Amino acid sequence: MPRGHRTGAIYPIKYVQRKRLRSGGERTYTRYHAKVDGKWVSGKTYKECDEKIRKALREKVTWGVASNHSATLGPYAREWFDMHKQTLDPNSRKNYRIVIERHLKPYENLKLADVNPTVVRRMLDRMTAWGRREASVNSKSMMRAALALIFKSAVADHIIPTNPVEYAPLPKGKDRPVFVRSREMFTDEQVAAMLREAARDLRDGAIEWFRLLTGMRQGEILGAVLEDLKLFPTDHGVWEGYYTVNWQLQPISRQHGCGEPDGSGRYPCGYLRRGSYRCPQAVWDVPPGFDFIPLDGSLCLVRPKTGKPRIVPLPPMLATALHRYVEHVGGEPNPHGLLFHTPDGRPFTAAQDRERFRDLMRRAGIPNADERHGHECRRTVVSKLSSEGVDPGKIQRIIGHSSIAMTEYYRDIPQEELLAGMEKLDEAYDLKQMGGKTE
Repeated sequence: MPRGHRTGAIYPIKYVQRKRLRSGGERTYTRYHAKVDGKWVSGKTYKECDEKIRKALREKVTWGVASNHSATLGPYAREWFDMHKQTLDPNSRKNYRIVIERHLKPYENLKLADVNPTVVRRMLDRMTAWGRREASVNSKSMMRAALALIFKSAVADHIIPTNPVEYAPLPKGKDRPVFVRSREMFTDEQVAAMLREAARDLRDGAIEWFRLLTGMRQGEILGAVLEDLKLFPTDHGVWEGYYTVNWQLQPISRQHGCGEPDGSGRYPCGYLRRGSYRCPQAVWDVPPGFDFIPLDGSLCLVRPKTGKPRIVPLPPMLATALHRYVEHVGGEPNPHGLLFHTPDGRPFTAAQDRERFRDLMRRAGIPNADERHGHECRRTVVSKLSSEGVDPGKIQRIIGHSSIAMTEYYRDIPQEELLAGMEKLDEAYDLKQMGGKTE
């Protein structure tokens, strides 16, 4: 049983500490310490040490463990990252490294035992982005997720009794409207206008037809591989086929492989941390066994978001257009075997793809083209397939959602369908016969 009422022999023990001075003399210091639950507490005076003993015993009675008041956030967070980075995907590794090296730097010496939900909220509220502006909600959510894992580990290590992040609310802020805009969708007329405009240029239009008619993610489109496209001729002069999503394009960072930095932060190769991609011995920042194919610079092919391949059937006219496109670009360099690539064979970047799609929207007369996104095609395809009566399970397989619930989240139901659904109440209760009257 914990000795909450001092019924055992846990009392401050006096010891003498000697320090040699530069003058050659020696100075002695009297200190007091005691061991509680395997952890040492100490104080300059008997009273100070005795109070720390009582506090540790109270913690043990309340939580079953005494807090380790010497562990600080900076060193512990780095140690946690070093232990767990081998299990993190490249994006998570990059995001957690930013949190630990940049956003937690002001709290380097903050003791883990002194962090409570209010401190966590204050840390999130004071987050800043580059340029000292307020950090976005996404950045704050990322930091909260990293802190939750770090403090969860600290609880498991018996450093603190509870995880303070669990009681800190999720960040809310000004960039919520961006998320709302991303949930918009295109009307049938707008899709038709973009398809017509894209058809004017076979080379640049094929990728837009692919985007508009499959609802695939941007990374999956840019990382589409030619060998995964299967096309078959029919007796009617059109082509049919399907595409198997095995890869997606994603930037992966590299870290210095030349050694540790000096006091100024410069590595043996002569560059700072930001210049890691220039290091002659740079290594990819991926866990062991991570499946990826380097292409150009930081751009690599990685496995899709769901972690497993899926088959996307192609509408006949899209398959026909892709057949013509493949023949058209067949003489261009294509060292990586990509379906869509620049004339010199390099992969398109996400920025190039966004600008090309926005240019298409402008030419097609889509309002607010600069504020719209290609990801809206994904929701458009889900809603269109659903309105045409396609089974939700089939839509989930085609789009690559992790659940039918996510497919429903992407679906947009027109007001006409909602009204038609509510009109069924008229039929069920025979409201027309009542004439809408109430007693």
